[in-house]
Amino acid sequence: MRFSRIVGGALCVALAALLAPRPALAQYETGQWRVTPLFGVTTYDNATPFKTAAMLGGTVQYSFNQVFAAGMGIGYARPEVDGSYFPLVLFKVHQDTTLLNQAGWQASQWSYYGFVTVGIPLSSLYLYANGGVGGITTWLDRQAFRDREIRTAETTITNLMIPLGVGLSWSVSSLIGIRIDAVDEIYTSFDRQRLYPSLDRSSPFNEGRYRNTCEVENFCIGEANATAPDEKSTVHNFRFSLGFEFTPGR
Repeated sequence: MRFSRIVGGALCVALAALLAPRPALAQYETGQWRVTPLFGVTTYDNATPFKTAAMLGGTVQYSFNQVFAAGMGIGYARPEVDGSYFPLVLFKVHQDTTLLNQAGWQASQWSYYGFVTVGIPLSSLYLYANGGVGGITTWLDRQAFRDREIRTAETTITNLMIPLGVGLSWSVSSLIGIRIDAVDEIYTSFDRQRLYPSLDRSSPFNEGRYRNTCEVENFCIGEANATAPDEKSTVHNFRFSLGFEFTPGR
């Protein structure tokens, strides 16, 4: 909540600045580099178990002219994995004692991508759209996935990511700008089950912990499991961010 208030306040300041009358300023000039730290929030596709999370990142891009630019970007987030998307974990600790637990955990994600930008300069404003290709690497929690790591050496899951976005930049001066954008970060070949620490006995990732299904010990409490949204291999995750651009070396 605190982060959301900070972002909301920053967006209000940026909006007020955008509405204030300013002289025309050149931006995204030919041969110009722009570096942009980013602060934002990612809302994940409902088919993923990731909860909405704050994001930190940045981009650097080179302008071929005032219309076309190309660059690279990175981002970091710590989304929580919602354990209700999976069957409860079942521990049979005694002949007549069974424990059920939800398999939620905290993930770390790094995104990295290259992109091209097409924009339209409008006095001090710059409207743009961009798209690119890159990857998203999710680091598994070392404690939750300890047995899987021992058996398979798997510590990360990587997916192809295609970022497609639109945005608005406002030049405070010839060196500094404020940027607001919305990006659809598309993950391909997404397998939700790989985010579940407890897999069935037939899986090569089996840890000796069991799903709350009748496949184990002919016992389960099926009604205790939540009903998750349908799985998808291609998911759309929307990132909303505020950036502060500057031109180095000028």
